[in-house]
Amino acid sequence: MASRLRRIYIDGRFRSEGTPSKFTYNIPGGSFEVPPQMVAVIDSFVCANTFKSVQDWNRRIYFRELSASGTVTDKWVELPLVNYNVLTLAAAVATALNSATTFQSGVLNDGNNTPDPPYFCEYVPSAGQLKISLKTIYDNTQNPPVQRNVSTQFTIWTREALQTGWTGTGSFALPVELDDASELMGSVAGTLSLIAPGSLQAMPEFPDVHPIKQLFIHSKALGHRSSLGPSGQTTIIKRVPVVQGYGETIHDTISTAIDHFDIGGSQLSQIDFEILDSNNRPIPLTRHASFSVLFIPLEFF
Repeated sequence: MASRLRRIYIDGRFRSEGTPSKFTYNIPGGSFEVPPQMVAVIDSFVCANTFKSVQDWNRRIYFRELSASGTVTDKWVELPLVNYNVLTLAAAVATALNSATTFQSGVLNDGNNTPDPPYFCEYVPSAGQLKISLKTIYDNTQNPPVQRNVSTQFTIWTREALQTGWTGTGSFALPVELDDASELMGSVAGTLSLIAPGSLQAMPEFPDVHPIKQLFIHSKALGHRSSLGPSGQTTIIKRVPVVQGYGETIHDTISTAIDHFDIGGSQLSQIDFEILDSNNRPIPLTRHASFSVLFIPLEFF
């Protein structure tokens, strides 16, 4: 059998051990020696796109508040780990900021006396940006109503600015792993100024609600340093673009005629597979992936 083996069909449900995104597969019947002058390709990759907009590594909004008395507070708040579009993301940002603010709620000066939280966020299609503001709110227990948040200011920290200006301490000391939502919100580069009530703070870049755009299949047993990944990885055997939407099925086949890697002469008894993103983070697969490993004579290429 070993000398005639030309394809292995992998299905994560039948893994020997591991998780849907990191597992091993045992060769039935023992080891398999790949004949010399053979290459391999990964074909017919299939998995479900269940990759939410917010993961453990992009969930934190870092922000600063300046009180009317001049007190500066740097803190972060975490977004729920769910999937968003740009409109629902804007609503979630406002909800998160309002849940963690040091500012008081109040009422708008619109005559209805409905209590209102201080932060508002919207997506502006014409600009392709999230814009966040402090509402001008009032204390309506006084006659006439008095603005409650006069002289207060806020800003969202960009990833770039976080490296030098953060003053949070204790539970809000800057962590080694930022896990920031900067790419999600479009606030990676530059520095944003403090904004007073009634003004809008525009995020400098387009919000990215689809952070996982490509998958990389790794294998130490098959990789043999025949590729070089975005962050220096040398065990990649396949790149899979994610062009299907959330909840849809990702399907990828052989992309080019030279999408192969050298494997001739290898002795295989167990093959390891790991599915990672560009930053070497495990892909959060909630269902199994399946694909085939094809062994083809080098002369065919």
